[in-house]
Amino acid sequence: PLSRAAGSQEAFATLLHGDTAVGSYLMGQALSCTSEELRSFLLRTSVSEFLDATLAQELTGRSDAGLLLELARSQPGFLHRLSGGPWPYRYHPMFRALLLAELMRSAPEDARRLSALAAAWFLGHGDHIRAATLSAQGGAWDVLAGALLEGSCVALATGDWIWVKTELDRLPQLLKNSNVDVRLSSALMKVGTGARIEAMALVSALLRTPPFTQTRRQAEVLRFLESWLMAELGNQRQAISILDVGPDDLAPASGSASGGLWSSWQQLQAACLFADGSPARIQAMLDNFATSSTEPCTRGELGELEIRAWTSIVAGDLHAALHELDRAAAI
Repeated sequence: PLSRAAGSQEAFATLLHGDTAVGSYLMGQALSCTSEELRSFLLRTSVSEFLDATLAQELTGRSDAGLLLELARSQPGFLHRLSGGPWPYRYHPMFRALLLAELMRSAPEDARRLSALAAAWFLGHGDHIRAATLSAQGGAWDVLAGALLEGSCVALATGDWIWVKTELDRLPQLLKNSNVDVRLSSALMKVGTGARIEAMALVSALLRTPPFTQTRRQAEVLRFLESWLMAELGNQRQAISILDVGPDDLAPASGSASGGLWSSWQQLQAACLFADGSPARIQAMLDNFATSSTEPCTRGELGELEIRAWTSIVAGDLHAALHELDRAAAI
């Protein structure tokens, strides 16, 4: 409340931070009093709620973007400085809404272009959630498709397919039928949700006409899906040969999406080895996975413990199998 504000600037900030018509009016007044240089900077960066100096420079072309962010932060109610997380600056929601509305009114093409640029930037920096939001804002459907594939890889490990389905529903039907990332995402969702027959049909169609050029992620996912299909058809040895990773082979890189894909990759490989009667290789592989995994998740841990229990049963060690099952029950 203003009665507790220590000075006029604090009182002004108190009003700005309240989601009221008065706050909106004062924000408009504050914006009109900024320099043209700072106002232009704020308008162009308002497409993204979260910022850092690199993204701000990407959106504005200004090498002094970091200084301008600090200048904006010094104005009451414009930007918050965050202590944790990867993105150090966050727009006040009401102020950003005011800026973004003005940008979309005065330069709608710039608003879409900058939104798409920010979406691609977030996707390249491993944040598929923000990339998806900005893609929809900018109509950058190809970027949204890429974000969808990243999110599908994460969902393999977490089992949370609601986000994937929601984003999939945003896409135009034409893109759903033609875009490789979307088709791969749809196949992963069918695999992850247990829709076996539909998944087999989707994967078979993808393998019949694979994309001529593939991104690293597309190649990894297609390889995983091919091995899954071989396993479903009873060709465990062929699945194992596809999944075996040598020094010159593809291997998922770091990050939450890669971690989810790699976890499922290892579990599928272990299941195929189990069915093929190679328990010694399973144990060695799981031990290596346990020491190398940097992003454990509940679903991945349960899958690993289940395979360890199978291996112990085959080896005749029921005590060890019960121990693994008890560990799984405790998660």
